[in-house]
Amino acid sequence: MRKLVLIKMLLLSLGVFAQNADDIVRKVDENSTFDTYKAKGKVVIEGKYGKRTSEFIAYAKGADDSLIEFVSGEEEGQKIFKTADDLYIKYPYAEEIQRLSRRKTLGAVSYDEMSGERNTLKNYKAKLLGDEVFEGNDVYKIELIAKTSKVSHYKQELFVDKDTFLVWKVLYYSKSGKLTKEMVTLTVKEVGGNFIGTHLLITDRLKKNNSTESFINEVEIDIDISDDYFSLDELAW
Repeated sequence: MRKLVLIKMLLLSLGVFAQNADDIVRKVDENSTFDTYKAKGKVVIEGKYGKRTSEFIAYAKGADDSLIEFVSGEEEGQKIFKTADDLYIKYPYAEEIQRLSRRKTLGAVSYDEMSGERNTLKNYKAKLLGDEVFEGNDVYKIELIAKTSKVSHYKQELFVDKDTFLVWKVLYYSKSGKLTKEMVTLTVKEVGGNFIGTHLLITDRLKKNNSTESFINEVEIDIDISDDYFSLDELAW
């Protein structure tokens, strides 16, 4: 009888654990989702040939649609459009838009990561690994395992702030278990009750001296943004 009770308690605790992981991830997505969002920023890319900078304007609407338009640097004129299921690129010299691999990178950061993930549980299975402290902040450590091959990474480990649900750090792994990349949030801004990282450092762990810093300088939320910004037909022009 004692053994049966212990088994039931274990099963119940595992069920709560799994449910908590999903709840935490949902709150992470909610923290980065706005009715509408516009931001101006830049990426600083460091590689074997030195550093270069590209400025961008980012737009988002709800949990699915986002657009990044590069306004300076080597990428000037490029537009990256992300829907719930696909990622596209429009080059300034091309008449048509092209579907883009979610693994396509700009320095150490992928275009998919730049566009943001706000439907995480659609693509990943979540597991709560435990509680930790990161840079003086109490965090949940969450493991994400890919449900589909369409995503950029097979496995991620997230360090999620217990109070704000901001992601302080992400470790990215290949299917073989090799650490491929690391993202750390260095500065944070509160916007409309949500907390966003305004300075991120993404480091490629497979290449020497390969990193990308992302800076957000201006943010506007809940503003009028035309649906044309999130239309494949309009983007083609």
